[in-house]
Amino acid sequence: MIARRSHLEQWSEQIVHFAQCANVLAIDLCGHGKSDKPLTDAPYSPTSLGQDIAAILEIYKWKAEGFLLISHSYGCNILTLSYPQLRDHIKALIFICPKVRPSPAEQKDMDKFIQSPIFLVNTVRLLDRRGGTRSKSVGRYLAPGASEALRRRQLKWNMENETWVAKKLMKMALWATPEDYRKIDCPLLLIGGQEDRFTPVATNMDMIYSYMAGMPNIAEPFVIPNGAHQAMLEEPDMVNAITYNWLIALGFSQMDFSNQLIREINDPNNAKWNLKNYAKWTKTVSVSSIPVKSSLFRPMKTMQQEDPVHSPKKFAAQHPEIGLVIDISREAPPYVPEDFEGTTCTYRKLATTSKIPPTREEVKRFSEVAEAFWKENPGKHIAV
Repeated sequence: MIARRSHLEQWSEQIVHFAQCANVLAIDLCGHGKSDKPLTDAPYSPTSLGQDIAAILEIYKWKAEGFLLISHSYGCNILTLSYPQLRDHIKALIFICPKVRPSPAEQKDMDKFIQSPIFLVNTVRLLDRRGGTRSKSVGRYLAPGASEALRRRQLKWNMENETWVAKKLMKMALWATPEDYRKIDCPLLLIGGQEDRFTPVATNMDMIYSYMAGMPNIAEPFVIPNGAHQAMLEEPDMVNAITYNWLIALGFSQMDFSNQLIREINDPNNAKWNLKNYAKWTKTVSVSSIPVKSSLFRPMKTMQQEDPVHSPKKFAAQHPEIGLVIDISREAPPYVPEDFEGTTCTYRKLATTSKIPPTREEVKRFSEVAEAFWKENPGKHIAV
């Protein structure tokens, strides 16, 4: 499984979630994140970027029978153009907030951007960031209801994107035609954000779906109600659930949490849930009866999928006052997080390492998640 992106942090929720049930390969494309930033133009062309992806898949193909490729925005266009050379490696594709061929007005703006001096563009970008997390620069990518924590991350990414790299990408841009999309013959899922103003659903995702109308491999598109261009970060639980359920329906049974749990529980070499540990677990109270001091935090023990009392759906039904479960364990949980769907409780994975003090970044992220939840759900409890 590979997530293709312009910046690794933009896929943090998917990496943590799917690493529990699959091998995840995450890359920064040329010019982004920690990857090289060549000074010449050629490495930024879709052809060259596609060759980079093909080379990486060739290296890691021994780890998988095939790859699910997940891409975002302009990256969806790159994968479409590169599909013929990647076909042998790909089992399925997911496009999130895809970008199709720009309109004449958009192309005119791109040409103007390419031709403008870097110092002038940087000045315009600086003015565009006035207002910080509430600036036009941030609002262009996020829905109005996006959390302050996510707004800070988006502002940071906007500042990190270098103008000269963006100019090269636009200069070398090529755009997939309807015929290019129709060459995709593996299963394809489209996910868009209802509030996406950067790549509006009607003129982008819906257009791709129309190009492939009648083809058996194209799934019915999903539109995330409260998502914008960063739908995978704004509504990660929904995007993850849609992805997971689609893959299981396609026959990716090895990713089924229930099957994995049964194998683990029946594995004699798995000491995690042996008789001694299970007896200790049974004697431990499921969740504290009262919050910690003056907070609304409730300590709890790890749930088990087959337990008649302490499993996701049973837990949610017995504790309507708890609206969020934060799982801070490093390993995959011995229960199916998707079972919280349809209940009054949601699930978040914020992995830390046992017996080692959490990093400042981990503590900060935990606090941001809790604050964002309480802003929307004052008075509700959080179980950890």
